[in-house]
Amino acid sequence: MEVFDQELKVLEERGLLRELNRILESDSGSWITIDGKKVLNLCSNNYLGLANDQRLKEAAINAINLYGVGAGASRLVSGDAKLHHDLEEKLAKFKKVEKCLVFNSGYTANIGIISSLVKRGGSVDVLRNSQSCDQI
Repeated sequence: MEVFDQELKVLEERGLLRELNRILESDSGSWITIDGKKVLNLCSNNYLGLANDQRLKEAAINAINLYGVGAGASRLVSGDAKLHHDLEEKLAKFKKVEKCLVFNSGYTANIGIISSLVKRGGSVDVLRNSQSCDQI
């Protein structure tokens, strides 16, 4: 723990220690309210504005009324939720591919894909700024 505490102290001294200390009090739009202050949101993943789309809100409410909230267990344990199954079929058709698999975040997509493709002890090379895809 001493090494951990020292590393935290170094990060704090360098102004690099990140903390969960802001309270978002509004929806995720272009303008948001944080700690009672209206600010321009330049760090959102809601770049398509879908988080506030009225059609999607209504569809989500309808889905909650039909299916409740949460899956209850992983897909491998309890089975695919009909909504997820239908979404993957529609996305596969849209992309003109045989199958599609939906992940709930970029992080879980990376974990799922990398662990499926790379065997134990294997490695993944990361592109560097000086390399383009066709140079690899």
